Amino acid sequence: MSVDSDIGVGSTFTVYLPRVDEKVEQAAAAATPLTTRGHEVILLVEDHPAVRRLARETLERAGYTVLQAANGDEAFLVSGRHQGRIDLLLSDVVMPRISGQEVAARLTLEREGLKVLFISGYLDNAVVGPGLLNQGAAFLHKPFTAVTLANKVREQLDAR
Repeated sequence: MSVDSDIGVGSTFTVYLPRVDEKVEQAAAAATPLTTRGHEVILLVEDHPAVRRLARETLERAGYTVLQAANGDEAFLVSGRHQGRIDLLLSDVVMPRISGQEVAARLTLEREGLKVLFISGYLDNAVVGPGLLNQGAAFLHKPFTAVTLANKVREQLDAR
């Protein structure tokens, strides 16, 4: 590795990786078709645009209708404007201003039968228990594959 830096110009980092002569296989997750299908309405609350876009595309590809929000305040607005049923809240746990747990607490009171699935890049033991999530809350760790997301959403929707 080498670093070149010039004041007022910037820095260049060069990383040298070893050459590998083995054949590279296609990533199975990208090519794996989604076998889990649905028709329900999901409210997706995620503050990272790229994660939100990928999750929305995955869920729409699986047949779901996806309402999306970038934060808790926006989630409340989207929910309030949506006249129909919302079957599942899929929310990041840690977000600016309003946590996913706070969003879930309010929306489950406003929307009867709303199921909740939390997602987070933090380790399970960092978000479950210390005040962020209740023990036993449905949780999916980031990063996740499209298949894992679709399966976990279906599992949560089918749970009693």
